[in-house]
Amino acid sequence: MEWIPIVQKIKMKIWFGAVVDKVHIFLKCFYFYLAFAGIFSFTAFIAEESIQLLSFAQFSASDTRQYALMKENLEYMERINNSLKFLNTWCLWVIPPQQLGYRHYAAATDRYIETLKAEILANDPSVYIGEDVTIRFAYKGYERKNNGLWVARSKGVKVVLKDPPQSAIIEITGRLRADPEVPGGVVIEPI
Repeated sequence: MEWIPIVQKIKMKIWFGAVVDKVHIFLKCFYFYLAFAGIFSFTAFIAEESIQLLSFAQFSASDTRQYALMKENLEYMERINNSLKFLNTWCLWVIPPQQLGYRHYAAATDRYIETLKAEILANDPSVYIGEDVTIRFAYKGYERKNNGLWVARSKGVKVVLKDPPQSAIIEITGRLRADPEVPGGVVIEPI
């Protein structure tokens, strides 16, 4: 009957070995998941840091009133944010909490970009000449022109309208062009 403890020891080693093998397989899968998720996570983190660096640069550009530089920074920030949104939509689903955080970060960056665009348009709209823009415009007065169009004015900006404005603030999408009547002024014509 000496062989019974030996058999029990062998069975225990086999059982323990099977458990160790399963734990080993689990850890390999877990490490693979961490490496796979880390690739996307780190890329999203670097994109976030790039946006933050550009937002710090915007403070300096705004303080020195370099609106053309601010516009360049905004365009670059938009490209990075679009990449972050793509990464968040198609890759970060492997890390749900991080996907939620970066979704909100990208949405907040969109708001920041819109705010800075408004600052540029309010201070130096000539930076956007030749481009389509959407602005909220508080005009100081309007008049009817000979061609039947209405023109609303405020701080060197003219908005050409088909009908007289109905409220004190107009939201309009149009193409910006230089105003031939006002040096440094711009005209927004609805598209």
